[in-house]
Amino acid sequence: GGAIGGILAYLAVNGYQTSAMNFQTFSQVAFACRVTPKLLITLDSMRFENTGLHTFGHCLTNELARQGQGSLELSAYTYPAQHGFLGERASYVGHRRYHRWLFPRQREFDVVHFADQYCRFGPDRVRARTVMTVHDLNQVHERTPGTAKYQRYLRRMGRKIGGVDHIVAI
Repeated sequence: GGAIGGILAYLAVNGYQTSAMNFQTFSQVAFACRVTPKLLITLDSMRFENTGLHTFGHCLTNELARQGQGSLELSAYTYPAQHGFLGERASYVGHRRYHRWLFPRQREFDVVHFADQYCRFGPDRVRARTVMTVHDLNQVHERTPGTAKYQRYLRRMGRKIGGVDHIVAI
């Protein structure tokens, strides 16, 4: 019952605009209701410029901001030094070391796009629909198979990649 009511309210109110005019004081009150999804894109691997991950993250985020202009609220999870690279088109969530264990804003976003598999916090730290772009997995072939470090790396990547709703592989 609640879901049906929510859907009906969304359909009836989303995009609704109205205003009221007071002719005695010549004032106007305007109201516009628009439901927009909140998207967080993790860009904490963009710390070093002139890398493939930085170029990918920058291009992806610029295109999301361009295409989603007005239809979504875009937030970028970055190191504080990168805050502002999208200008006014996005808000910024600052990277903190403790986010690996606790991400306080876990319920704030509708969709979280992990721009790579190396994000400091994993999909288990958010309560939202999740998408992950998986880049080349050269590290799997560069490490010595059978070592404890290699097994730990495979388990960590398996948990992160296996915990998302959708995967994009490039």
